[in-house]
Amino acid sequence: MLNREKFLYPEFQSDDSYKAPHEQITITQARLLIQDVDRIVNQIINLI
Repeated sequence: MLNREKFLYPEFQSDDSYKAPHEQITITQARLLIQDVDRIVNQIINLI
């Protein structure tokens, strides 16, 4: 599970630098997250 904070705020690195939010996730991970969200939304819609 990916941490939501990584996508919102820069992350401090041990070498006194920061990793930008757009550097925290790959395109593949983003696509998988979108699929997960779509699946969950569809499950919720089916329940209501």
